[in-house]
Amino acid sequence: MLLLCISCLVARSSYGQLTVFQNRDGYVFTTVDEYGPGTITATSYKKLTFAGSPFLTYPIWQPGRVKLDAQGKYIACDIAYNLVENAVLCRFAGDSTVQTLRPDRFIIGKEEFVRQRSRTAGTDYKLYAKILYDGKTKLLLNATKRLDPHASASARTGYEKETTISGCYTLEEKYFVRKGDARPESINLTKNSLLAVLYEQADKLAPRLPGRRLTSAEVVAILPYYDSLMTARWATRSGTDSASYVSGSVPISNDPVFTQALHQHIIYPGAAWIQAIYSRVYAGFDVDQQGRVRNITILSPDNAGIGFSEAVRAGLEKMPVLNPAFAGSYALPVAFTYTNQKESRQPHVPLNRLPDNRLAGRTLLAEFIVPVVVTKPILTSREVWGYFK
Repeated sequence: MLLLCISCLVARSSYGQLTVFQNRDGYVFTTVDEYGPGTITATSYKKLTFAGSPFLTYPIWQPGRVKLDAQGKYIACDIAYNLVENAVLCRFAGDSTVQTLRPDRFIIGKEEFVRQRSRTAGTDYKLYAKILYDGKTKLLLNATKRLDPHASASARTGYEKETTISGCYTLEEKYFVRKGDARPESINLTKNSLLAVLYEQADKLAPRLPGRRLTSAEVVAILPYYDSLMTARWATRSGTDSASYVSGSVPISNDPVFTQALHQHIIYPGAAWIQAIYSRVYAGFDVDQQGRVRNITILSPDNAGIGFSEAVRAGLEKMPVLNPAFAGSYALPVAFTYTNQKESRQPHVPLNRLPDNRLAGRTLLAEFIVPVVVTKPILTSREVWGYFK
């Protein structure tokens, strides 16, 4: 029987010693001493029993290693990983004190868990995950547990019938895709969910995915191909004139943090697609020495009342801190493309482009595309491009 003492306050009741044990049939249970508010008396005390445990393993203490920071070395210790509280408890040799740590990485058995955070912005995503694929684009598996107080005892618990079960710990596993240093994005193991995250190459990836439901192994198999497509995309230079030139040498165009923020925050204006309107907007902005986006301005003609310029400005204003190495002055073209499937499956792509003399010496970035697809009675589609004031 293994004991772990904790103190917490839940629903006005005080919880004392927590005990994790295994019965004769091999089933794991947790008991908690519960005390009511006020003076402790015989009537204010009761012992609660839950099926399972909040920890990753049984026994809860396992030989392992922790790396406190990315530059450090692994240190041997005993580890108890609490999946309910996302807490890593450690006992080091010669020290009887239990320490709660937030290591960069830790290993239990053959499984390595990595803390997800942004090296550039110092953002802690408060997520430990196993890396199932460790390429430029990673597949992560995060395990958590929650206490379900409504679960009842059943024959399947293997516990004595006279014992009342007050609930059970339920394991939940979530998969994430992480592009470079960008925020991990949650996915279901389905074709549509994966393609929604890997949107840049969705057309090429779709024929290679076997079916509607996927396994983690099938996702792992497709990610190297996605990485190769993205590498080729940014290594290819296209366009014949400087205004339409896509610069593959500009690193910010290939930064997952930058492109993820554009994808999440620049939305096709509702008033525009309802009227079957599409357009291209050029936005200027600076990245300062701290990686912050500053001095956002619209370089293309104003289209008052349509919402394209406002959508681009709003998206850039929500940009997180970028790598300070990207410091500079940029021009970002954003193409809002419109497809009406009642009319054609081919999108309407805007034709107007900004003259060179309007770039004001800024570095022109790769164009970002915001598509919309509708199915409605055909309206006459049209591009809007206003006049310079």
